[in-house]
Amino acid sequence: MAQPPWRSVLARARYALTQHQSRALILFYHGVEEVQSDPWRLHLPPARFAEQLAVIKQYATVLRLDELVRGLQTKTGKLPHRSIVVTFDDGYANNLTHALPLLKQHGVPATIFVASGYLGSEREFWSDELERLLLSPNRLPETLQLRINGHSPVWKLGVAAEYKAEESAQHRAWNAWQAATPSARHQVYRDLYQEMQPLPFGEQRRVLDELRAQLETAVPTRPLQRFLTADELRTLAQDELIEIGSHTVTHPLLPQLPVTEQEREICVSRRTLEEITERPVTSLAYPYGRYTAKTAEIARAAGMHCACAAEGTVAQTRTDLFRLPRCPVQDWDGEQFERMLTWWFRH
Repeated sequence: MAQPPWRSVLARARYALTQHQSRALILFYHGVEEVQSDPWRLHLPPARFAEQLAVIKQYATVLRLDELVRGLQTKTGKLPHRSIVVTFDDGYANNLTHALPLLKQHGVPATIFVASGYLGSEREFWSDELERLLLSPNRLPETLQLRINGHSPVWKLGVAAEYKAEESAQHRAWNAWQAATPSARHQVYRDLYQEMQPLPFGEQRRVLDELRAQLETAVPTRPLQRFLTADELRTLAQDELIEIGSHTVTHPLLPQLPVTEQEREICVSRRTLEEITERPVTSLAYPYGRYTAKTAEIARAAGMHCACAAEGTVAQTRTDLFRLPRCPVQDWDGEQFERMLTWWFRH
């Protein structure tokens, strides 16, 4: 049955409106480094990052985050066609050693959201350390028991108590979103991640210390997965392509904290980063992308100009500046990456 003529006219009008509506895609990365295991797909090999930057330059108009904020604040909210903003979370040292040279080579600006409490730490981020202790070749007791948040779960590792180099290499492609777990080690990793994510910073480290104490073979730390030092952060901030933003002090799940603790995490981080960089810090990324309306209020009251989440959609003219959505980038080649950019912009 033929559609009434007015319906097709309205459909064309709606399509034209969406085509001309200002849209921006905020991408977020973490580390730029070759890693042996990456359960949450947070690290990108330098060569792959370079390939993606080339696509971004060819495909889109690259904006700084502060340029995007100013554009969204205007009456029209008009942005360049296919606007893209590049961001990084956490503050890995390889953002300086590996990411910055490639950003400079391609002329792409970026905002790096830094968890100030990790600066200069000799320890890895808690989930990286958990992965290193459980998914690197080593030996654990056949029965593993840890004290976590008032209880003591037990895992029977059996033959997985000894995790060999060939097994580690075989399971390198495993990611934590998959339903299946290739070994008891991977199930322990998934269980512990869920248990530890909401814990306070100090308690996360205590659990890791308890796990490390049960290792029967040592697992060396990984220098290129460490965090920035204060001097390295200062060097990053001095580059004209780089904006430094806050990622709180200890990277907690903010919605689970009392209001006073959320205020401390946001305000202390901002003050610390400004003291080190001697630059204003006016943007925030919520750890794990999680926030509440109250969290957004706190960020605004703290003097932030915007705050980023991780909701996998584009920012548009009427997007709340304290709920800016971002899209996570994975280890896609140039062709796959361009397809993802197109999909995000269309959906």
